[in-house]
Amino acid sequence: MNIISREPLNKSMTSLAYSQFCYQDVLSPGLSINCNAKSALGVNPRPAGLKQAPYCGVVALGNGITISCAGRLASVRTRLRQSGHRLVQRLPSITAACLLLLLSSNSLSQSSPVIEYTAKYQARANGIAATAERNLKKLSGNSYLLSNTLEAKLAGLSLARLKQSSEFVFDNGVLAPQNYSYLVTGVSKANHTIAYNWDAMFAISTEDEKSWRLPLTEGVLDQLSYQFALRQALPETSAIDTEFEFSLIDADEIETQRYRVMGDELLTTPLGDLNTVKLERLREESDGRVTEIWLAREWNFLLTRIEQVSGSGLRISLQLESAEMDGTSVTAAQ
Repeated sequence: MNIISREPLNKSMTSLAYSQFCYQDVLSPGLSINCNAKSALGVNPRPAGLKQAPYCGVVALGNGITISCAGRLASVRTRLRQSGHRLVQRLPSITAACLLLLLSSNSLSQSSPVIEYTAKYQARANGIAATAERNLKKLSGNSYLLSNTLEAKLAGLSLARLKQSSEFVFDNGVLAPQNYSYLVTGVSKANHTIAYNWDAMFAISTEDEKSWRLPLTEGVLDQLSYQFALRQALPETSAIDTEFEFSLIDADEIETQRYRVMGDELLTTPLGDLNTVKLERLREESDGRVTEIWLAREWNFLLTRIEQVSGSGLRISLQLESAEMDGTSVTAAQ
């Protein structure tokens, strides 16, 4: 998962980038030598504005930053290696202490507890109604199962059923999917599974009768586990215009999805009014689809509503009807 700024690096900024292998920078060669001497991390000069490799940590610093930050960054390199996400944040000036705070606060939140829940939804797409349910359950230790079920009906007759699940490990702020499945039955049929092998760093993605072996890098998620990652990140970073970027396996490729925080909204639901944070999915201008998401702030950022409008005008909505979190019923804002 990446948290990115709206503005790219420019000549008036400097950055220090971390990857699995070494630190790289956008600093002068002389400063690179000092960085190597202070941190022993193998810093190499890179041109300003050069596109960073995926799954690395990037921090953009204001001019005049003292090189002592490199030594302090060395002390957290193990945590950075595990985090597998990227941060690009424009800052006019910063101290080494603030830099470390930025790095730690933008890993997936460890202070935000993982709370089991069951939520029921009503879905609708141009007159066709569906009921849906989402569950997050702890399996054992740091293993969890996030699952979705949905049944669509027309005139009381069942048209299609969806079962979707993601089993993952969430340990010390690091999210690692293990198995993913997506099954549609009824009028239309679809089947997609993903088996992650983090030891060998590859995943087997199977869709219907076809299979692909995809190389893994840290931070690659599936169509459900990224939603957990987003909910864990929001307690730490939910300011307007904050952007989140996720790498997801989609059949034979790894795609990127980006979301932006639009602000807070008091949302009217069947449960009453809920304080929510509203996000939008960022797409190419040529893509006519619009997707908006509302998550309940006071209920661990529980999914509350999704609305999507296609380029042809097809409107799809998902609305929370009831939910229990850790045995407590979700209720309206007081």
